[in-house]
Amino acid sequence: MVQIITLDERIFNVKIRKAGSSYFFHDGWFNMIQLLLLPNNSLLMFQYEGSLTFRLIYFYKDFALAQGDFLHCQTSQFSEHKDH
Repeated sequence: MVQIITLDERIFNVKIRKAGSSYFFHDGWFNMIQLLLLPNNSLLMFQYEGSLTFRLIYFYKDFALAQGDFLHCQTSQFSEHKDH
């Protein structure tokens, strides 16, 4: 279980699931999306703050507006860069 904190300090508890070598937000995720009223095709940006906590720092209302170099982060980078 991780916590996702919005910029206005709302806290959502979300379970993480592993599939292969990737990790995904799962249980609790849909509830957060509904409560934040996020439209389809939104791109969410997170900052890992340690201790299983992520800060939701930005989202694009239209996924097509996002720059391609922001779209992927390898799981191995979490141990290499503490600000991911």
